[in-house]
Amino acid sequence: MKLSILVMGAHPDDIEIGVGGMVAKLAKQGHQITTCVLTDDPGGNAEQRRSEAVDAAQQLGVPGDQVLFGGFVDGQLDVNSHSVGALRQLLRDRDINPDIVITHSNADSHNDHRAAFNLALSAFREKVVLSYGIVNHLLVSDFAPHVFFDTTEFQEQKTAALKAHKSQDDLGRILWQRIDEYDEKNGRYVAGQYAEALQISAIQYGSDNILRQLDAINENRFNTLWSYLLDDDSLSVIYGEPAFRRNRSHNWPTGKDRDGVQQLRGAFRSNRTYPPHIEEVRATETAVETVLESSHILLGSGPVSNAVTRHYFNHFRGLRYVIDYDMPDFQRIRILDKVAGNYIFAEYDKTPRSMGLIADVGILTIMHNPLNPSKRLVGCMGIHGFGTFACYNILSGSEHLSPVVDAITRANDQGFDGVQFLVHVDARTGVAHIVDEETHMFHSTLAQDAES
Repeated sequence: MKLSILVMGAHPDDIEIGVGGMVAKLAKQGHQITTCVLTDDPGGNAEQRRSEAVDAAQQLGVPGDQVLFGGFVDGQLDVNSHSVGALRQLLRDRDINPDIVITHSNADSHNDHRAAFNLALSAFREKVVLSYGIVNHLLVSDFAPHVFFDTTEFQEQKTAALKAHKSQDDLGRILWQRIDEYDEKNGRYVAGQYAEALQISAIQYGSDNILRQLDAINENRFNTLWSYLLDDDSLSVIYGEPAFRRNRSHNWPTGKDRDGVQQLRGAFRSNRTYPPHIEEVRATETAVETVLESSHILLGSGPVSNAVTRHYFNHFRGLRYVIDYDMPDFQRIRILDKVAGNYIFAEYDKTPRSMGLIADVGILTIMHNPLNPSKRLVGCMGIHGFGTFACYNILSGSEHLSPVVDAITRANDQGFDGVQFLVHVDARTGVAHIVDEETHMFHSTLAQDAES
C-alpha cells in the first residue's frame, strides 16, 4: 500500500537539510509526497526563496504542484486558531489528507521549528506524526529517533536539492560538513553509509492502521532483523533457572538472562511502532514442547540452566558452537567448537579470594526452528550470564547489528538458513564484539538417525 505523506518545513531548505534523502527515496518508491513550507522571508526575497523551494523539491522527485506554502512570517510562526485554521484550509483546498505527517522536532533551539512541531500536533487528527532534526539547531539530548531511512543512494539528489537554495548557499547558511557528518553518523543504524533519522512524536487516536505500514518502511537495523525473523508474529522466550551446584566458586551476579529479556522488550518498544507479543516460558514447564513446535523461539541460557538447550539445541544438526561442561557439579563450563575440535573458555581473575570474571563468550544463533521450519529460533547462550546478556545486547541495539544482518544476508544468498556468532564481552565494561572470521553458516535440521 502506498502512503500519502505530508512533509512540513518552517523555512525553505529545512526539508532538504533534515529529510531530503528520505523524500527522494519515498518519492521513488511511489508514495504520494507533498511538501509544505510554512513561512516566507520578510526581507524582500520571498519569491526567490519560494522558487528555490520548488526547484529543490523537483530535484527530490516531488512535482512542483505538490509544493505548498503557508505564507506565515519567518521568525513569527505561532500556534493559534488562525494558523491552525489556515493550514487546514490550505490542505483542504488541495484535497490533501495525509496518512503520515513529518515535521520538525520539538528538540530544537529555533522558535519557528518548535512552532512547526506544535502546529502539526494541533492541525491534524488520526495521524502518525514523525519529527526530524535540523543539525545546526538540534538538541541531541532530547531527540530520540526510532525510524531510519538508508539514504546512501540518494545523497547526490539531496546535495542537488540543497544547492537549489542558492540564496542560502551563497551566504554560507547551508552547513555542508555538519549535514554530511550527521547523516553519516545515522548511517550506523542502517545497511548503508548515510541515513536520516526521525522520532515518532505522536500516534494520534485512530491511526493504528498506519503503524504496521510504518514498520514496513523503517530501515533501522533492529527493525530490519526482527521483521525478517518474526514478520508480525509473536515471540516465545524459553528461559532457564540457575542450576544447583555444590561448589560455586564465583561471586558474580546471576539473572543476566532475565535482564536480557527486559532489555529486548525495551528495544522493541523503542524501535518498532507495533511491538510483538512476547510470551515467557520456563524451560521446565510441561507445555514447553508444544511451544517449541508452534512458535518463534528465543532460547536463553546454556545447557547448565536451560533444559531445552541441554536436550534439544545441543543436538541440532549443523551447529558449530555449543556449550559443554564436565560432571559432576557442572565443572569447566566452556564452548565446544565442533569444527576446529577445540574448546573456548572464559577468562578469570584467579587472584586469591577473588575468582572474578574478566571476559566471557556467548553463542548467538539465528536459524529456522528445526521442530517447525516455518518458524525461527534465536539462541542467546553464554559460558556465564555475561555472555548470554551480551547476545541479548547485540540483538537489542541497531548500531551493533550490522555484522549480524550482513551475515544473514550472505547466508541466504548462499543457500544456508542458519548462522552462529561468537560474542566476546569484557565482563568489567560490558563492551561486546563479534569476530567475523568465527561466524558459521549452516543448514538447520533436527538431528535424526539415518534410517528415519
